[in-house]
Amino acid sequence: MSEAVPQLDGDDTDLDFAAPEDAAVSIVTQGDPIRSLACVVSALVEEAKLRFDANGLSTTAVDPANVAMVDLDVPAEAWTGYECDDETVVGMPLDRFKRALAFARKRSGDGDPVRIDLFESSTRARCRVAVLRPDEGVRRVSEFYTIDPDSVREEPEVPDLALGNHAQVDIDPFREVVESIQYDYGYLSRAGNTLLFGTQPTRDYKLDEDTDMVEIVEFTASAWADDDAGEDESSLFSLDYLSDIMQAIDTGKADHLTIDFGDEFPAMFRSEWTDWGFSADFILAPRMESDSQ
Repeated sequence: MSEAVPQLDGDDTDLDFAAPEDAAVSIVTQGDPIRSLACVVSALVEEAKLRFDANGLSTTAVDPANVAMVDLDVPAEAWTGYECDDETVVGMPLDRFKRALAFARKRSGDGDPVRIDLFESSTRARCRVAVLRPDEGVRRVSEFYTIDPDSVREEPEVPDLALGNHAQVDIDPFREVVESIQYDYGYLSRAGNTLLFGTQPTRDYKLDEDTDMVEIVEFTASAWADDDAGEDESSLFSLDYLSDIMQAIDTGKADHLTIDFGDEFPAMFRSEWTDWGFSADFILAPRMESDSQ
């Protein structure tokens, strides 16, 4: 199986980056994309069931409170090298995985070379992560046991949502807005082609005895709607969860974000990495409104 996984050229082969013949899955990549990918999944869960097949890697996971979900897809061609002859499923302890990857620097050209090999067994699969620093002549290898996939929480079914409102926003300012709102919750709504996000769903700024401050941020020329979507449609979301999602998307270096939402429906945050060729959809359940909100 090693023939499908590119080797390094020149003097770097002295660092022994060769593919082991008994690996069930072999991946060659770089520090920047693989560390970014790990951050995306670990934003919601501490362990995940990773599925590898000839098409690539996929995983779907939901947080313990069933509030937020991530659905990640990495096609085989997104990796520098990839080989997987038969479907392989492992339970990945994300803290160990991220620790093994931390030695790979995020440098120009997507970072240091990284090789990941999975070895199946009758009990638990092993994961081997090799990181090269060619300029320093250093090779670091980390090996650890994965988790029995049957002991990892079952993958949730991704809901088929009919969401009529949409927006494309720049990731950095939207994350900053989410983190700047000093409330437990925030509304997503739309006014024409403007996305509204804040402590109330409309531009009707109302203060009363119970509310002495309101905040609304407008993202102009960013939103659109399906024909049957009304401008009064909005949903309320927990900012703790939304902040975690946006932090993962931003830290993970996604370059496109599309938000789909409806009237008291879950919202979908569709992120893309066009240079690296993978995508992740986050789904966030709405928060129930109380009389005090």
